[in-house]
Amino acid sequence: MRKYSQEFIEQIKKVYPESEEILKLAQEGNPFVGRYLDDSRSMFPYKTIYKFFTPGEKYDEEKFGCIVKLINAEHEKLELYRLWGREVDNYRSSNDDSKDFVYSDDFRAKVIEVYPDWEDALSALNRNSYFLGRYLDDNSTSTYEWLYKVINDSTKKPEETFDEMMIKAEKAKSQNDLYVMWISEEDKHNSDENGSDE
Repeated sequence: MRKYSQEFIEQIKKVYPESEEILKLAQEGNPFVGRYLDDSRSMFPYKTIYKFFTPGEKYDEEKFGCIVKLINAEHEKLELYRLWGREVDNYRSSNDDSKDFVYSDDFRAKVIEVYPDWEDALSALNRNSYFLGRYLDDNSTSTYEWLYKVINDSTKKPEETFDEMMIKAEKAKSQNDLYVMWISEEDKHNSDENGSDE
């Protein structure tokens, strides 16, 4: 029978103190606990934050400004991809198949503003290619939207936003570390089982 380590059990209690179900599965040695841990992990991009700040670090206006600039730029990429979707929808809803598809001037200006040096994207834009959407999609992510909401909360001072961001990052890291710990526990269990068969 599978038995998870006490260290693993204690980490579950610490990271998910309200989740009796996850704890119960772990105490029973049920490998399905891994699915719960994986599904419960936050998509909050803590690794991006830790490129700028180390855990426990105090607020630094210049560094914070850099991460705000990065997150706003990532948000702009996602918004541009959504705008592409609206361009396509507008063309399709016009029900005039006799007209060639042409990107609007506003959309063209936005693509050039966000990706001034991306030759493939600009070439697709100039050809009015639908494939431009693939480029924009592949180069954008909704992951940073978590951070975008945090840094654009106008009710908080930058120092408060920084504190909230670091708390969320630490929580997300703990959740991810716990899932990685589960993988290690499973590997050890499988190794022990294979060793006992020989």
